[in-house]
Amino acid sequence: MASHALEIRKRIIYKYQENINASYAHIARELKLSRKRVRDVIIRFNERLTYEKQDGSGRKNGLLDKELEKKVGGAYKVNPSVSLRRMAQRFKTSRTTVQKIKRNNNLKTFKAVKVSNRNAIQNQTAKTRARKLYNEFLGILMDVL
Repeated sequence: MASHALEIRKRIIYKYQENINASYAHIARELKLSRKRVRDVIIRFNERLTYEKQDGSGRKNGLLDKELEKKVGGAYKVNPSVSLRRMAQRFKTSRTTVQKIKRNNNLKTFKAVKVSNRNAIQNQTAKTRARKLYNEFLGILMDVL
């Protein structure tokens, strides 16, 4: 499906090729467009011999500051548990910029979870102590109510 702007450029070029001697104003009046737009499209058509958009034109994707992207990516690889705000403060940029860098580079960050270093006997002891404490708490709570 062609864009609306492409269809307009096609119509302008079609009218221009029907009558090469027609003025910009005449074509603009027929198509209900501005004379400047008609003029620009025809001049561009004569230069490139196509009404298609030029490759590389339009808004660029991604960040302009590639150096910042490298720095943030490297910092997250060293310490992936840093928050977005802290990383933005560190590199003096916005939180959303850091978020876009993470998304573009597929960086998955996480909060480091501490795991206790216990053997099976210690785990069983911890469970029984927790159950005992819980039962005591429930007993006190029931006495109050």
